[in-house]
Amino acid sequence: MQDGSSSARELLRASATDADAVRQYLQSIDADELNGLLDGIAPRDAKRKAQKGAFVVQDDWLPLVHLLAQCEATRLRAASRIIQVLRRGSPSELESMQLLTEVTLGYARALDELQEQQRGSGNSRRDRRRRLLLDEIRVVLDIVFSFLTEVVEAAKPTKVLPQLLGLVPYFLGLMGEVGDEEAGAGVQEVKW
Repeated sequence: MQDGSSSARELLRASATDADAVRQYLQSIDADELNGLLDGIAPRDAKRKAQKGAFVVQDDWLPLVHLLAQCEATRLRAASRIIQVLRRGSPSELESMQLLTEVTLGYARALDELQEQQRGSGNSRRDRRRRLLLDEIRVVLDIVFSFLTEVVEAAKPTKVLPQLLGLVPYFLGLMGEVGDEEAGAGVQEVKW
């Protein structure tokens, strides 16, 4: 884990001086490197669940988290890791709010880029990007719905952040803007 943490710290330092270079690196990062980087920021290891200090995203980490959430190649993995960390209850409420804000900003930027492309590119490329974005949004919603279903079905009370609940209408709205007619089906399936 130290290796992932040190590479995350190096990338954080680089993001402060040359965000464009870090963005280029993130576009070409492979799955193992990305997992190592995300482990350096927010460990997925179940053994570290009890360690509050295992979650290292603080104010100074937000620029790197911002780049991860904005980059098309890393956005989905970053969003799912953030929700997974929230599911375990590792960060504080303030950190959680900041992280979820970065997730929503990342997807808002993706929608803006898609809408800009609609004005200037061919239909096939635009349709492919639209489908990819819809698939990403569905995956994030599935993760959120899975978490909410666990909370609803659990016998013991669990704290659910209002910001996490706020992701549901936000992503449903995004799906509507991108053009998905089945956007509300997931909400109806959750056993509220």
